[in-house]
Amino acid sequence: MPTPTTPPERWRGRIDPAVTRTRRDAAARSLLLLVAEFGPAELLDSLLVRPGLIALALWLLPGTLWALLVGKVLADIVFYVIAAGAFTITERAGLRRGSGTPERSAR
Repeated sequence: MPTPTTPPERWRGRIDPAVTRTRRDAAARSLLLLVAEFGPAELLDSLLVRPGLIALALWLLPGTLWALLVGKVLADIVFYVIAAGAFTITERAGLRRGSGTPERSAR
């Protein structure tokens, strides 16, 4: 009986190395795009934007609950603006055009 980490006997020798390589390349490409798109946004959000906006909202607004809510919502908006900008940069740089995806028609 095969263990969960080994393929069944009938599959031995049938795993195509090209398919394995393709999947590994796709996973690496996805990780690269994930870091390129969300990495800068997450770094800025965690270190500067979110603490700053929450502190500013706590200082400006009288109610703690409303101040935290407003600061969080504003920080979320800034996060997604940065992430959208990073997406646009990766799109224009051609990082999103993979060899296995069909080309988009010109609009």
